[in-house]
Amino acid sequence: MTNETSNALDPILDLTYQVREGVYTYYLKISVPGECLNVDSPQLIDDPVMIAEIAETVGLTILENEVNDVVTLRVLASGECDDPNAITLEITNNEAGKPGNILVLVGPPPTSNYSHSPQTDGKAIIRFEKARP
Repeated sequence: MTNETSNALDPILDLTYQVREGVYTYYLKISVPGECLNVDSPQLIDDPVMIAEIAETVGLTILENEVNDVVTLRVLASGECDDPNAITLEITNNEAGKPGNILVLVGPPPTSNYSHSPQTDGKAIIRFEKARP
């Protein structure tokens, strides 16, 4: 997602899926150019109330008949790794392959007084129906 509020932490997303016995499993690859991702930090939020609050903050419209997720994660501090990396998350809460959004928020390295902020984090959105087999 590129817009006037894009920043250096905006992630690049690649979504693929597999169907086994009629059940969809999605694989979301996340990378941030020039950054190392903290592989221990990803959190998948699938609580509809929390998603609605976050979506409102970033201007994302949520439809009732869709599956929507938010993923939050952080980059590592400078010097904590040598090579930028990507992580792949398995998403299993859309077994029927319904349409919907995955919003990814990428925050800076953790500090004692920082929490994720949809207004300032890097962010990107991908639709489930854009997934490749």
